[in-house]
Amino acid sequence: ETLKKDIDDKREALQSYMDEAREELMKSIDSLSTDINIRITELESGLEDKAEELHAKKVDKSTLGELLINLGEKIQSK
Repeated sequence: ETLKKDIDDKREALQSYMDEAREELMKSIDSLSTDINIRITELESGLEDKAEELHAKKVDKSTLGELLINLGEKIQSK
């Protein structure tokens, strides 16, 4: 009877320890997930900023063509 009680006590202690470990692990996973989501959002934002910056710097072909024609005319007239 004493041995059975001791085994039950040890089983309950082990179950309690496993529950605590599971809870801590879930908290760590949630924290890591939050951190990853924040970093992904920051990376997406940075990528969007760079794409907008490149788009702003981009000159379309017709505008570039007109600029080159104007440059050529100025060079020719001098």
